[in-house]
Amino acid sequence: LFCKPSDRVGLANVMQGKKGWVLQERSDLQSVIEIEDLKGVELIVQEIIEGAEHNIKVLATVGDGKGGMMTMPWTGTKVRQYPPQFGSGSLVVQTEEKELEKMAIAIIEHTEYSGFLAFEAKYCDRRQGLYLIEINTRPSLWFRATTASGAQLVGYWMNTFEHVPLPKNILK
Repeated sequence: LFCKPSDRVGLANVMQGKKGWVLQERSDLQSVIEIEDLKGVELIVQEIIEGAEHNIKVLATVGDGKGGMMTMPWTGTKVRQYPPQFGSGSLVVQTEEKELEKMAIAIIEHTEYSGFLAFEAKYCDRRQGLYLIEINTRPSLWFRATTASGAQLVGYWMNTFEHVPLPKNILK
């Protein structure tokens, strides 16, 4: 398993350039929980899905609060992340990811979520399937790729608060 803080802001002295900790046994988790500077910090525990970084698929969208999406989702593949294995996407390219889109639509319909959603899933060679890693409810670091490809998700979301009509070319 992999354990990380839900928000690393102000934790540089604890994290020391890492994103989190690999947990091999229960005592590893206990050691992390006992770190004084992590008292009161929300921790996330994730399954480690082995495989190449390019097996990581991403999807960005904005939920409308009624079970739908305000925009078409942007999907892509992580080509590289830093630090390797458990890092943030440092190179993401736009790709079609229909299976991840189906997952995202089902979750958004069920939760009726309103706001940003950044899905990450990874294809597991051993189990021959795509598995959800996490859903971030904030713009992710790789959102620059969505903007560069014409999916102005941040601008779209801000305009909903301003009651400003959206440009017709919000998605190319």
